[in-house]
Amino acid sequence: MFPKEGLTFLSRLKENNNKLWFQDNKKDYETFVKEPFKQIVSEIVQNLVPHSHLSCHVKISEYIFRIYRDVRFTKNKQPFKTFLGAYLDHEGTQSDKAGYYIHIEPNNSFIACGLYEPKAEQLKKIRQEIVYEQEQWKNILSNSDLTQQWGAIYEGLRYKKIPKDVVQYPELAQYTTLKQFLLWKTIPDEMVTSKKYVQHCTEHFLSAVPFVNFLRTATL
Repeated sequence: MFPKEGLTFLSRLKENNNKLWFQDNKKDYETFVKEPFKQIVSEIVQNLVPHSHLSCHVKISEYIFRIYRDVRFTKNKQPFKTFLGAYLDHEGTQSDKAGYYIHIEPNNSFIACGLYEPKAEQLKKIRQEIVYEQEQWKNILSNSDLTQQWGAIYEGLRYKKIPKDVVQYPELAQYTTLKQFLLWKTIPDEMVTSKKYVQHCTEHFLSAVPFVNFLRTATL
C-alpha cells in the first residue's frame, strides 16, 4: 500500500519543484514516498521471482529510478521528477530488455510490461519471431488471464506501412507494424493507496509473464 500522504507529497512537489522546498520536506519524502515505494517494489519482485526471469539477488534500489532529474541536456531545469518509477528486470533501470514497469503519480498511475522503446534491431527480431511462432504469439495475446487483466495489446506507435522484412505476411500487419510492444493498465489513486495494490500489480504481471518471455526470447 502506498500512503495517501505520499501522493500528497508528489502533488506538492509539482507545485514546489525546487531544491530548497525538497530539503525542507525531505523527512516526509523518506517516510511517505521513498520507503513505502521501495517496500512495494520489493514485495512485487518477491512475488514474481518464482514465476519470471527476475532475480532475488538484485538490490531493490537497482529497480527504482532516481527522483532526481538529469537537467544537463534539457531546457526544463526542474530538479525533481513528480512521479515514481521502477523497471523490473535483472539489469535494473538501465535495461533495454522486456520487463515490468510500475508508475505512481497522482491521477496518472499505471503499470505496464513489454518494450516501450525497442531498438530497430529488436523490432526486426520480434517481427521475425511473430512470423515464425504465429500460433504461440496469438495464443499468448488471447489467453483469458491476460485479456482479463490487460485487455488487448497497447495501441502505441506504428509504422505507416508493413516493414519490408515481413511484407509477405499482411495477415500479421496488426502486430508487425507496431513500434512498441506493451501491455498497459491505468491504476486509480484509490487502488494505489489500498491494501490490495501489491496483489493487484502482482496478478497483472503474472498474467503477462508469457508475453514478456516471448519478447525476451525474440530479442536474445
